[in-house]
Amino acid sequence: MELDQVPTIWWSPDNPDDQHDGHISLRADGSAEIELFGAFGDPLVASPESAPSLLYGVGVDGERFTARRSLLAGSRSGFLSGFTTSRYRPHSLIVGKAHVDEAVVYNVARLEATYLRDWLANSGLRPEMHTSVGEGRGNLGVRYQPPAPQSAHLSAGAQVSTWTSHHLESTTTGYLQTEDVALEVELAEPLPIDELITAYVTPLLDLITFATGQRNWIDRLTVQSPALTRVIDGKTFPVPLQFLTRWTGSPPEDAARLIPYDMKFAASEAPGGLQATLPRWFDLHQELRMALAPYLGLSYAPAQYIDLQLVSISLALEAYHRAGHGTTRTSRALMSKDEFRDFKAKVLEACPTRLVGTMDHKLAYFNEKPQTDRLAELLERVQASLPWIASSFPDFATDFIAARNGKTHPDPSKRQFSAGEMVDLTRVAIYVFEANLMLDVGFTADNCQELLSRNRSIAQFVVNSGRRQAD
Repeated sequence: MELDQVPTIWWSPDNPDDQHDGHISLRADGSAEIELFGAFGDPLVASPESAPSLLYGVGVDGERFTARRSLLAGSRSGFLSGFTTSRYRPHSLIVGKAHVDEAVVYNVARLEATYLRDWLANSGLRPEMHTSVGEGRGNLGVRYQPPAPQSAHLSAGAQVSTWTSHHLESTTTGYLQTEDVALEVELAEPLPIDELITAYVTPLLDLITFATGQRNWIDRLTVQSPALTRVIDGKTFPVPLQFLTRWTGSPPEDAARLIPYDMKFAASEAPGGLQATLPRWFDLHQELRMALAPYLGLSYAPAQYIDLQLVSISLALEAYHRAGHGTTRTSRALMSKDEFRDFKAKVLEACPTRLVGTMDHKLAYFNEKPQTDRLAELLERVQASLPWIASSFPDFATDFIAARNGKTHPDPSKRQFSAGEMVDLTRVAIYVFEANLMLDVGFTADNCQELLSRNRSIAQFVVNSGRRQAD
C-alpha cells in the first residue's frame, strides 16, 4: 500500500469521540508525520503534553493506523477563524487491518532490506527460451520456481528462514513477474514490538551490512501477532502489519545490484551455511555490542570528518579487544593481580598525603595494556588474512594509535597526520576489525584472505597504497 499523503481520520483510544481529519506524510528517514485539522486538547494551547501516547487512525480504504508515542511537532491557529492545524510525529507507526495497543506481543518479523536479495542470491525467477511451434525462433521468457528455503535455529526456540513471494502483474505488453525476498524470524515466545526489533531484526540487518560491506536500509518490516488473526474461506490467517519508524541513517542513494566481488562474503559462502552462521552471529552481536556499534555507525551514519571516523574505529577495536577477542594471550593486563596490588600499595605509600586520592584514581587503569599493544595483537591475528599490511603499512599499529591520540589528546609538539594519512589509517583499521570479526564468524585465515583479496574496494585500496609507497 502507498502510504504517503493518505487521507485519514484520527482519535485517541481514550477518547474515541474526539476525532480529527488529516493525512500521513512519509519522511526520507522512514518515519511518518501526521497532519491534522484541529488538535488534541485545547486547540489554542496545543502543547507537547497534549499529544496522546497512542493514536488510532483509519484510511479511506479501511486501512488501520496505530501511532505510538507521538510528539507534537507544531501547530498553527487562525485566531479570526478559530481554525487549527497540528502536526504529530510518532516514534513508530503500525499499519494493517487492525489497531493494536502496547499489550500486544509479536511472534513473527519479516525483514526486507536493500541488499538482502543480492546477498542471498537465491532468486526463483528463471529465464527460459520459448520456441514457437513450426518456427525456428523463440522468445525469451521468465518462469518462477520457488527457491528452497534455508533456515537456522537460534536460542530460546527462535528460527530464522529465508522467505520469498512471487507477484504477476498484467501490463500493456504482457505480464511482469516480480519477487519479494526477506528473512523471517519466528519466535516460540512472543515479544513486545521494540524487544523483537532489538533482539532479532537489528542483528539481521547488521549482518547483511557487515557481509555486503554496504549500508543497508529496511525497505519493509512486517510483523505478526498470535492474537491478531482473520478467517478467510474458513481458514485462519495471521494479520500482517507493517512497522514504520525512524531508522538509523538514511537509505542508500544509489542501490546498485551487488555481486560477490563487491561483498565481504555472500550468504552461500558463510561457513557452515546460514544454519551455522546465524546462531554464531547472534551470539557475537550480543557479546560485542560495544564494539559493533561504532563500527556499524561508520556504515549507517558516518561522520563527515575523517578525524571522527578514525576515533570511531579505534573505539571499536579497543572494545573488541577488551571483550577478549582478537588475542591468544591468556592475560590482557601488564601485571598479575597480586603484582599490581603490591605495586599500587608501594606507590600510594610513597605518595604525598594530599595526592593519595588523585594518584589512586590515576592508577585505576595503570595495569591495562597500552593501546598500541592491543592493536598489535589484533593485527597479529589477521596477518595471514591481510598480508599486504606488513609491506604497505609496516608501522601501522604505532601510527594509528599516534593519530588517534592526536585527536583525543591534542599536542602540537607531536607528529600531525595529514587528512590523506588518516584516511588510509582508518581504512586499514576497518579492514583489521572486519578480518578479526570474520575469523570469529567461523572463516579460516585462508578463507578470509581469499574473500578479502577478492573484494574490489579492498583490492583497489591495496594497489593505490602500493603506488604511494613506490612514489
